[in-house]
Amino acid sequence: MDVRRGFEWAGAAAFTLLVIVAALSVSPVIAAAIVVATPLIFVVAKIPNAWLPSLALVAYAVIPEKLYSASEIVKAVSVGTVLLIAWFVRGMAAKKTTRGRFAIPIGGQLGTIAAVALFLWFVLLLAFGTSAGASPGWTISFSAAALLPFFYRNYSTEGVHLRTAAAWVGSVIGAFAIIETAIGANPLFDAIYRAFGMSNSQHWSVYRAEAASGHPLYAATLLAACSAIALGAWLESDRGTSKIFLLGASALAAGGVVATVSRGGIAALAGAFAVVVCFSIFRGGRGTVSKILGLGILGVGAYFTLDLAVFAQRGASNEAGQSADARQTIIDLAIITARSTGWLGAGPGGSQLAVEAATGTSLLVESSPLQLLVSIGIPGLALLAVLAGVMLANIFRRANTAALGGIIAFAIATTGYNALDALRTIHVLLGCLVILALAPTASALRADREAGALMQSSRDRGAAAARKARQLSSSR
Repeated sequence: MDVRRGFEWAGAAAFTLLVIVAALSVSPVIAAAIVVATPLIFVVAKIPNAWLPSLALVAYAVIPEKLYSASEIVKAVSVGTVLLIAWFVRGMAAKKTTRGRFAIPIGGQLGTIAAVALFLWFVLLLAFGTSAGASPGWTISFSAAALLPFFYRNYSTEGVHLRTAAAWVGSVIGAFAIIETAIGANPLFDAIYRAFGMSNSQHWSVYRAEAASGHPLYAATLLAACSAIALGAWLESDRGTSKIFLLGASALAAGGVVATVSRGGIAALAGAFAVVVCFSIFRGGRGTVSKILGLGILGVGAYFTLDLAVFAQRGASNEAGQSADARQTIIDLAIITARSTGWLGAGPGGSQLAVEAATGTSLLVESSPLQLLVSIGIPGLALLAVLAGVMLANIFRRANTAALGGIIAFAIATTGYNALDALRTIHVLLGCLVILALAPTASALRADREAGALMQSSRDRGAAAARKARQLSSSR
């Protein structure tokens, strides 16, 4: 039996090697995709399902966005997207482990209805939108990552694992970004880009770390979200060793944000930290004084960070001034374009072409909310607001400080550049944040187990009483 199993593995390996060699003659990117996909199939089949969203977050963090530029299919279905789809399919097919129709305690039905309506709105815009650039690939990517979690009925420990994964990702990527800034070069990914005939994004007056993300803004968004998640988890945690790790991870990720020299990233970090600490103080509990002290330290740290010479140099540079001027102009461009579509949207993924067609300018609309206003219109934004409301309701119900921090950081960071409508891989990060908001926290799982144990104990006592009554009746 073992010999036959060995021949099967050898045959599979030989076939895979032949496919890779054949793909190399067509495209190195396709060959690399096969190399990644082959072990991924085995990982997806073997790893516990609750870990797959965490693995998707790791895949998003370590695989540069540039490597997905080979084709529309590859961009629409990244490694992280595949893992999230596999998580959904496996989980929905599995036996339920949570009580009730939905694991989402508040607005489960509303979230599902809004997600269905938003997907149908995407389809309508694809069919009748005014933009020729409306993209089915964008719809697939966004729906698979950000909408499927609202249909999930079998949440278990996904949120607990995502907290841990975000802390590790933030600490490792943050440390890498700090080292990158210190040496003024990317020691790993510059070589990878050269191997694929690509270049890094450096063209600024100062060196800006991009880590594995391929751009400082992408790296800053990831690190700000991970830092805020780790800080929120630290405020929730009551164990010594865990608290030290979470605080250190948050600090390293925050250092990585500073290394990107991204003003939007710093704003996202400061805003998320302030909201998280204030929410934790409002919740009450232990350590209120230390939380207030932490808020003060945050303010002092933000002041000295923005006073760094590198930020002063970046702020005084020509590209920073041009970027600031452009951000004033794009509001008018977005409103003109949205009005030209009747505020209904030009089509998902088609905001930039719609702006060019309506205004005659190729200026990039560097704001995710404005791009979504153009692409999916006011009806699409209204449905997104409903989904955000469901997420926030569950966050407040479960006092999910980590999820709140991650979502606030993501929202602020992506407001400052063309993320959600133009960058499909970032949908994976958004999907992980949605799962983190909807999945139960460790304390919620603990309370659920305790309630289940009490119910079982009550049933056992009732059964014992019934047996005793039957015995007394028979003895008479």
